[in-house]
Amino acid sequence: MTREIEARLTAIVAHIGRIDAAALERSTDLVAIGMASITLVEVIFAVEEEFDIQIPYATQAGPMTLGALVDQVAALVQARG
Repeated sequence: MTREIEARLTAIVAHIGRIDAAALERSTDLVAIGMASITLVEVIFAVEEEFDIQIPYATQAGPMTLGALVDQVAALVQARG
């Protein structure tokens, strides 16, 4: 399931951030690659809608790598059942 989530998140980040999906890895820091705060908010909203979850603000406030986002979404999806 995590691979599917990672693929879907990568597609969302690439689309909204206008980034080549092939350049994204789990270790990619979304801020370090130049994503503006407003773009990150758009990514969060799109992810929440795609997976029908709510990502806690504390997760959004810290450094955000693609891998950390994948892990957080996977945990939220699993908790949802």
